Amino acid sequence: MTDHMTESDYRSALCGSAGYVQEQRLPNGTRADCVSDTHAIEMDFTSKWAEAIGQSLSYAAETGKPPAVILICKTGTERKCLQHSLLLEQTAKHWQLPIKVWLCDADARRLTDCVER
Repeated sequence: MTDHMTESDYRSALCGSAGYVQEQRLPNGTRADCVSDTHAIEMDFTSKWAEAIGQSLSYAAETGKPPAVILICKTGTERKCLQHSLLLEQTAKHWQLPIKVWLCDADARRLTDCVER
């Protein structure tokens, strides 16, 4: 996969490979990027880590499942990606938010290619 991949392309590859429901419409009219048997998941590029927290919490509130975030790292920005991931984790820890996080390189083709943080 390359940097011209969209969030939708990654969602199809990563959530699709895991068998998760994609773009699930929720009672409040929003759509969760991915929903597994155990989590409501927001997926985005790492630079949008703060927005991802809010969206995952909203999806969790609507589904009754714990929140999770899949962060996608663009090629050549690995150091920044790790920093964004750590900021998300630090914020979640401070506020005691039970957010599961996966960090995925730009060439991830399956969710199992990502690192669960």
